[in-house]
Amino acid sequence: METAAILMVRDEIDVIEDWLNYYSFGEQFDRIAVYDSSTDGTWEAILNRKGSDQRFLCWHDLLPHKNKRRNLLLALLEHYDFDGWIFQLDADNFLEAKPRELAEQAEEAGAKAINARVAQFYFTDLDYQDRETKLFERRRYYLINWNIILAWKLSPEIHWRGDYAECPTRDGPFLGVSPVLRHYQWRTPEQAQKKLNLHFGKPGFSHLYSQDWRDYVFDHRKLHHVSEGWVNGGPRLAQMRIFKAYGPSKL
Repeated sequence: METAAILMVRDEIDVIEDWLNYYSFGEQFDRIAVYDSSTDGTWEAILNRKGSDQRFLCWHDLLPHKNKRRNLLLALLEHYDFDGWIFQLDADNFLEAKPRELAEQAEEAGAKAINARVAQFYFTDLDYQDRETKLFERRRYYLINWNIILAWKLSPEIHWRGDYAECPTRDGPFLGVSPVLRHYQWRTPEQAQKKLNLHFGKPGFSHLYSQDWRDYVFDHRKLHHVSEGWVNGGPRLAQMRIFKAYGPSKL
């Protein structure tokens, strides 16, 4: 059973080593196809880790991230005769389940795609200033408030259409189990502000409601802590903001 990860990355130097350690040395992917448009050292970190590892297929330029870049990665995989399951991940995504085991379960069930429940980890009033603790320990409060199509079986007719569609297929049947995907988009105030400056108001980022990182700090009492296990749902984010800055922040 072959598995591959498609990774789109831009300026994620603070988290890329965590991602590479989590996946590439876990023997969970036969191929890792990376499209990078970074200028902060992320690309160099990827190349350093890649070395002579033939699992990595890497592409670098500074063009905007659109789905034709993802289709390029699919074409690369097909060129190398890959035939299996594609997992769409970002550098701040950490899957609780093992990709290869999920693909095997999907094959046995006759599924063609796998959904994931996204656990969004947020700044809280207790920890937003923490820049030093390891990521999984630094951000401990979350909401599962999003679902994505995480993986699908590669076939010639499946590719991204349009610039910003999240997934190239909506067709089932889906695996009956939806694993949790940890999403750490808010890691430090500096990283968050850089992300907001880059993406706020751009197509594909309508979920960003403010350009100030402080508007993404929430009351920890209204979020779930990882010690509770994985709990679905929770209150609306607008009810939990601490600062309500609504303006450019001064870090």
